[in-house]
Parts: sequence; structure tokens; C-alpha cells
Amino acid sequence: RSFSAGMLLSLVGQFGAHMATMLLATRLVPADVMQSIISEADPDGVYKPTILNTIVFLVGMAQNAIIYAVNFQGRPFMQSALQYRPFMYSLYASFGMVTVITLRLVPSFNEWLELSPMPLQLALRLLGLLAADLVVTFVWERLMRWVFSG
Repeated sequence: RSFSAGMLLSLVGQFGAHMATMLLATRLVPADVMQSIISEADPDGVYKPTILNTIVFLVGMAQNAIIYAVNFQGRPFMQSALQYRPFMYSLYASFGMVTVITLRLVPSFNEWLELSPMPLQLALRLLGLLAADLVVTFVWERLMRWVFSG
């Protein structure tokens, strides 16, 4: 079956984890910085990089890769993820790029992307939150497969 209770619960659980991650990530922005972002916001104005839109961009980018990583079916339909090298290389590249951008390892690239710099402590907390999102959604998906495998 292509649609079942297990699949629905898996999707709802993953959605909840991703939404919680996005909300927690936006709360990493210090209150005074958030207040200045809100007070200076101009929806019709020119784009201005802020820590908030940088965090939202990074979380969205990471969650796209997490969705592919967690929901890849592999055997018996395809090769396992570890055997499907192009898939694994794309995941490594995606997670690596998120890490490089978050830690601002190539500042000129971040500037080209028009991302705001963030303090190292905040960047490390964000990476930890994204790692937790990956683990939680992976465990949830595998749990739903196990519970509904019969």
C-alpha cells in the first residue's frame, strides 16, 4: 500500500519535529536583536540580511536534506543508501555546505549569499539543533516502520 496509518503518523511526526526545530531555531536569536529586526522590518523595502533570515535559510536548507536522508527507502525497491553513492555524496555535500555556511568558514561565500554573520556560540547551538532534528526524525521514521511493518 502506498498510503497507510504508519506513513501518515510518520509524516505528522516528522512535520512536528521540523516545525519545533524551526521555532526553537528562531528563538536562538537574542531578544534585543529580534526586537530591532521587527522594528526595522519593511516588507516593501530592499532585502537586508539579518540573523533571523539567515537562521531560517539554514534550517530550511538542512531540513530539505534531512527529509531526503530520513525518507529514503532503499531495499527492496532500490539500492541501500550506502550503496547508492550519488545519493550519499549529495547528502554529504548538503550537510557539509550547511556546516560551512553556519560556521562561516568561507566568509566571502556567506557575503555572496547575503547572509548575516552570527556569533560562534549561536552557530554551534544551531548545528546542534539541526543534528537533533536529524536524529529525532530518523528515529521516529524507523519506529513507525517497525510498529506498522506487519
